[in-house]
Amino acid sequence: PACYLILAMLADVIDHIEFKRGIRTDGLTMSIYSSLMVAATPIMNAVFMAMLNAANYQRPTGGAGTIIQTAAVQSTITVGYIWVETIAYVVCAALIFFFTVEKKLPEEQAAIAARHKQVDSGLLVSAEEEQDGRLVWDLDRLCREVVSGLRACGEQGITPDSVGIDTWAVDYVLLDGADKPIQPLYCYRDSRGAEGAEIAHKVIPFDRLYAKTGIQFQPFNTIYQLCWDKAHGRLEHAADFLMLPEYLSFYLSGVKAHEYTNASSTGLLDAKGRTWD
Repeated sequence: PACYLILAMLADVIDHIEFKRGIRTDGLTMSIYSSLMVAATPIMNAVFMAMLNAANYQRPTGGAGTIIQTAAVQSTITVGYIWVETIAYVVCAALIFFFTVEKKLPEEQAAIAARHKQVDSGLLVSAEEEQDGRLVWDLDRLCREVVSGLRACGEQGITPDSVGIDTWAVDYVLLDGADKPIQPLYCYRDSRGAEGAEIAHKVIPFDRLYAKTGIQFQPFNTIYQLCWDKAHGRLEHAADFLMLPEYLSFYLSGVKAHEYTNASSTGLLDAKGRTWD
């Protein structure tokens, strides 16, 4: 139970750090915590066994009869199973007494939520009035911001030798015959993928699809989004498509290419043949 209390305190501290510094440390914090737990378990077991041996613990032999342990052994067991945990609770109680993060935590969490909303509103456009309630990405702004980032590098005297672009997976840009984007660029958070999944699974059951692609079921997978596009006529004027990072690379360089690892996230790639299926 003391471990759960520590985890709850860590969660509050992670929120506080994000509020103060603007960075989220969940991954780093839990990696350190997990590493300490993994390392501490065998070490403390070894320490406890050494204490038992020092107290002349008598191991059961498997025969009949009852082994009466010495008072020293019984005291060691009592210390290990009761007093150590009791001390841990006392330490936690002392930490809570000096733990002031929670006093302003609701306000800090509200501020964090407001920041997230502000960031999302810059990239994620709610098109409920203009586009039938669908969620879309502002593709023009994404392109502008990439260029702005490169321009900021130049202003700081930094000239990159190359640029690598990494975004979230599954979302893509449809291109017409002139390689112009077919708008809108739908967001994976939009609900249309669920309808697309139903359409796809009528053609190919999920177990067969999984055997081919090795991609777990998620309603936002690229294949389901494309099935929705086809059912609603969006592919009639489409000649090609690029995953979002490849489109941004195409926007910067004029080179149109599909990158293998991102293609493997679409549910359209033969996992064994490593080709489009």
